[in-house]
Amino acid sequence: MDLNALLPDFNAIGKTDWSKPEVKFDTKDVPGLAAIGGAALMLIFVFLPWCKATWLEQTGDVYLGITTWYGILGFIMALVAVAGSLYKQYSFTFWAAVLGVLFGIIGMIVVPDTSAEELEMAKMLGIKVSHVGAILYFVASLVAGAGAFLKATK
Repeated sequence: MDLNALLPDFNAIGKTDWSKPEVKFDTKDVPGLAAIGGAALMLIFVFLPWCKATWLEQTGDVYLGITTWYGILGFIMALVAVAGSLYKQYSFTFWAAVLGVLFGIIGMIVVPDTSAEELEMAKMLGIKVSHVGAILYFVASLVAGAGAFLKATK
């Protein structure tokens, strides 16, 4: 296992023919499919609600991932992960997925525009807070990162 393969090669990026992405995928290449599939799902899940409050079966505040600062950075990481997979630069996909995991964790913890006291009061009142989009983004980032890790280290 060559962990130096996880270091991004910026010289290879300079030599990349950007007009020819690798759009053919081998169905027997499970790590490669995991990398591109996870990266594509990262791109989709950033548009889901990363924080949604529900009280008495009525939805209150909904924050899409793309409407928060960590969701915007997650979107950028998803774009980098997709590009890394399409152009066979799996070290970029790996590091974008690692940062995606971090932004997913932030999305699962943070409730925008709410202080800790307000959050405690909301729990006492029975307001449920859901982070489904952030959880799915986190899982997709893990899948993309694992696939890219296996492809980069062979």
